[in-house]
Amino acid sequence: MKKVVLTAVVMVLCSVGFMAQAQEKTFADRWAAKQTQQYTEELGLTEEQAVKVHEIMLSTAKKAEEIKQTETGDAQKKAIWRNGRDRLNRLNEVLTPEQQQKLKESREKKK
Repeated sequence: MKKVVLTAVVMVLCSVGFMAQAQEKTFADRWAAKQTQQYTEELGLTEEQAVKVHEIMLSTAKKAEEIKQTETGDAQKKAIWRNGRDRLNRLNEVLTPEQQQKLKESREKKK
C-alpha cells in the first residue's frame, strides 16, 4: 500500500513539474508579448498587425539573446544596434504612416 501511495505522489509531482516547465517562457517570449501588447495599445494595431509585430519582436529578441552569447565588446554593441535597426525597419513595413509617426514620437519622448 505504501508503495502505491508513494508512486502516486511521485507521479503527481512529476506531472506538475512537467506542466510548469512546459508553461515556462523564455525572456524573449515574455518581452515580445509585452512589447506587442504595448504597441497594440499605443498605436492601435489591428489583429493582423499585432501578429506580425509579435513575430518581429520575438525573432529580434531571440537574435539579441544569441548576439549576447556569441559576441563581446564593440562587436556585440554594433550587432545589437543593427538588430534594433532591423527591428525598427521591419516594424515600419507593417505600420501605417500614422502609426509610424506615433512610434517615432513615442521613441523620442523616451530619449
